[in-house]
Amino acid sequence: MVNEKDPQECYDQLASDPSALLVDCRSAVEWELVGTPNLSAVGKKTLLVEWTTATNQKNPHFLEQIKGFASSDTPIIMICRVGGRSAAACQFLAENGFTNVTNMREGYEGRADENGHRNSFEGWRARQLPWHQS
Repeated sequence: MVNEKDPQECYDQLASDPSALLVDCRSAVEWELVGTPNLSAVGKKTLLVEWTTATNQKNPHFLEQIKGFASSDTPIIMICRVGGRSAAACQFLAENGFTNVTNMREGYEGRADENGHRNSFEGWRARQLPWHQS
């Protein structure tokens, strides 16, 4: 089963549950150009594991990379740009025995507004949660 929470609920869980992990499954290009969630205020780091590459190729090592830092019952919160890739990654983890996965609906940037701009009304950044850019 896959849970769904909004960005604030996810941040609150990350702050209150020492075992909860945040996995950013966007592409490396997105991490570099758009930034990543900053969890330093809660004593954690965002884990960066591509679900798909910038050229939309599925990461064949995704499962083994997740297993490198999480067990099947570790609370894992997945984030992508809007919530679609993270939902697919959560479903994949659930199908492979992970029992505590949460998709962050709205994602990091959220859907585009009427002017085509992201980060304006939904998502991690629009909710003023901490982030940084390399």
